[in-house]
Amino acid sequence: MASNTISAEDLMTQVQQCLTPDAARKIAEYEFDAPTKARIEYLRGCCDEGTLTEAEQQEYEMIIRTMDRIGIIQSVARMFLRKLSA
Repeated sequence: MASNTISAEDLMTQVQQCLTPDAARKIAEYEFDAPTKARIEYLRGCCDEGTLTEAEQQEYEMIIRTMDRIGIIQSVARMFLRKLSA
């Protein structure tokens, strides 16, 4: 019986097919702006000290989830660029 399992590589390949070299470079090089970085650092410090409010905790958790997603997308973009240069 054939497997219907989809691998992470299959999914990443599908995303890579949507990229152009320019878009992949922009995604791979993306960084948050200074105010966003400062807010993340503030929330991280409050988290480390155990002083986050409930709203800040929710915001910080959302940021962490979003950063994980952005990291995955950046990884896909970098793999696309490596394939181009190979």
